Amino acid sequence: MLYSSLIIAFIIVSMLSCMGYAILTNEADGYTLELPKTFPLWFVKFPCAIALHLSLYPEVAKGMNLMQFSNNQSHLFVEGGSEISFILAFVQVQTALFAEMINIWILVTQRDISNCVIYFVALHVIMEVSNLYFSSLMGNKLKKVMEKPPKIDKRGRDIQFMKRSFFHKVARVIYKAFRAYYVSVIFYFMPFSVIYLQWFMDPDTYNASV
Repeated sequence: MLYSSLIIAFIIVSMLSCMGYAILTNEADGYTLELPKTFPLWFVKFPCAIALHLSLYPEVAKGMNLMQFSNNQSHLFVEGGSEISFILAFVQVQTALFAEMINIWILVTQRDISNCVIYFVALHVIMEVSNLYFSSLMGNKLKKVMEKPPKIDKRGRDIQFMKRSFFHKVARVIYKAFRAYYVSVIFYFMPFSVIYLQWFMDPDTYNASV
């Protein structure tokens, strides 16, 4: 199951990276920055950004919950299991945020309404690959195990920081810092960046750099 998770993560990251490469290289001149010429074009970009943001939130929330669980309940895992679990959860969270960044950058550079919607749908499908794979597992015993969530024995406040292993000390700091930044900044302001980038970036300077 670990190798399957790594393969699925690799597939998703590969597709997102290819989309990022297309933006950076301005493939077929399809990603040049210019101000929207019509109100509907400007308007459709904002709901597309919000829609993907909300659809990706469960992925981010589940990833952060797993980061917290593996960090606080390391005694429930086999040797090395909590570290692997934390890393996989962190990769899941970062992949979701990477997809949202790609979506916003693509929306900013699109010049027609249909492409805005198409790219939003494409990114949503890419991020659903892991769920599609999990749904395709027929008769897998792990699906039965996952029907009941494991019991939480300890809270973070119940574990002294100095008694954690070195990995989990670093993991605790990463989790706390990232969660604070996500809850206070990314969750509330990320979709609005599509408006900011459209109106405050200099198209000539951006287009000359790609």
